[in-house]
Amino acid sequence: MATDKEKALAKIKKCLALAASPNQHEAATALRQAQLLMVKYDLSQSDILASEVSQSAARAGAKRSPAHWESSLATTIGMAFGCRVIHSGGRVQNGEWLFVGTGAGPEVSRYAFQVLLRQIKRDRAAYITKKLYRCKGTTKTKRADLFCNAWCHSIGKTIMAFASPIKHADSIAAYMDQKFGEIGELKSRHRIESNDKLSHRDLADMAYGLIEGRKAQLNRGVTTMSLDANFGYHP
Repeated sequence: MATDKEKALAKIKKCLALAASPNQHEAATALRQAQLLMVKYDLSQSDILASEVSQSAARAGAKRSPAHWESSLATTIGMAFGCRVIHSGGRVQNGEWLFVGTGAGPEVSRYAFQVLLRQIKRDRAAYITKKLYRCKGTTKTKRADLFCNAWCHSIGKTIMAFASPIKHADSIAAYMDQKFGEIGELKSRHRIESNDKLSHRDLADMAYGLIEGRKAQLNRGVTTMSLDANFGYHP
């Protein structure tokens, strides 16, 4: 059930829409009504902007420092569907990825992330079993991360081919400011050092990741749109 504030926001938005009427008397009356409601319910322009925005959450792989490849996957998907992306300790054991945007963007991002995360985890496990079973623990993790980084890079190129600038950036900024305030920089776990020299095996891990990433698919309907295997939009 909507709160009094939510009902007031809905009325204000209707009044502001009428305020654009070519009928000067109607426009003035609507604008005056919007101003009165804003004063009555102590609402600001920022509140009105933020009311256009929603968020959708997907479970993360870590509560504080997710793997770099997982962070890259979440960020790329969020950007493609016009969302800001936040990693939060959240209410679940492993933390959450929050997709913040307007319209269907947050829900589509959540769905895409969940589907692709399952696929990359499946491919990672299969690659470890087939190619890395003789490696020691730390080496296995590093090489599997190289595989996943390349996997995300491969699919990122496909997703970003359909990316568009974030819509309603002012509304999202107002929402972020109200809900989260200042947000620190996410420190993801990057287990490959920048000064590491990549061996032929490392390069092979990356090549396999690129190949497997190109096979990833999204092909189930989401809210009012569906996405095919090439991440195209079909209203």
